[in-house]
Amino acid sequence: MKAFKKIMAAGLSAMMILGLAACNKDYTWSVRFQDETYSSGYYIVNLMNAYLSASNKMEDPTADVLKQKFDDKDASQWITDTARQEILKDMATRAKFAEMGLTMNDDDFATVEAYTEYQWSYVSAIYENNGVSKDSYKKMIESNVIANNVFLAYFGENGTEPVSTDEVKKYLEDNYYVATQIAYSKPAEDAEDKESKLKEIQDKAQDIINRVEKGEKFNDLYNEYKKSVYGDSVTINENDYENYIQIKKDGTDTTVSEQVLKALESAEYGKPFIVEDDKYVYVLEKEDALGNADYVKSKYETVLFTLKSDAFADLQDQWAEGITDQVTFNKDTINYYTPKKIKIS
Repeated sequence: MKAFKKIMAAGLSAMMILGLAACNKDYTWSVRFQDETYSSGYYIVNLMNAYLSASNKMEDPTADVLKQKFDDKDASQWITDTARQEILKDMATRAKFAEMGLTMNDDDFATVEAYTEYQWSYVSAIYENNGVSKDSYKKMIESNVIANNVFLAYFGENGTEPVSTDEVKKYLEDNYYVATQIAYSKPAEDAEDKESKLKEIQDKAQDIINRVEKGEKFNDLYNEYKKSVYGDSVTINENDYENYIQIKKDGTDTTVSEQVLKALESAEYGKPFIVEDDKYVYVLEKEDALGNADYVKSKYETVLFTLKSDAFADLQDQWAEGITDQVTFNKDTINYYTPKKIKIS
């Protein structure tokens, strides 16, 4: 009996020790790098982003993400590895930010605050349901602003590897038509008095052409059209180029009909014309936008990201490789917050 009691006592002691060890696990932080410690919420944000990236790769959006394979890895491993790599890239980019002597200015801080407030109003429920606080979400926004500044310090006009305005112009010229567009919806096929209603719309379109031929500016008529559709409270752009739209030349934009593309291909700059498709009667003016320095400037960063985002991602991967042994991951947090715990819906 005494032997039995000793065995029981030893067993209970072991269980208590194991229980205490479990209680001593620390889930409050996830990553340490240089002088900063990041919360577990920071890791969960990256894990959620990786989970969503995995789901976006699936051909069948209704399938169970965690039962799939990505790059020959089980989904759970792929998601965890991707989250880890994104964190390393973030740490490395923050280090590069400091190394280049860059700092967050008032505009940057204001951007972080504004984006956090705006986006959190829509996504707070799903993130809070996964244990992510607003401050952890804000850290992700801050990371994006820092990465953007480093990107521009490399590839912007004054960067170390600048993309010229001429390169931006060439990209725009090769890929887009630019136009100002007025669109009138055609009456439905079963509409009463369909023909007379269509004629009324066609007359409106022709009236715009006539007024331009008499000397009125198409942009002024476009603003008049906006007011007629949206009311007097609609914002009227002071600069013509702010009303321009870009239309892909390759026809991959399914919202643009073949009729519109063909008409733009042969149209003269600055001369409005009418074209119809199944749904609309358009009045379009093809714009010589590349001759407008303000327009090109307004598109510079958008084109820059298109041209150089892959190159920047490669740089981030290289930087991440160089700091891997300097980043400490909290195993307690990583092992506890697995992809299986992510709640997306």
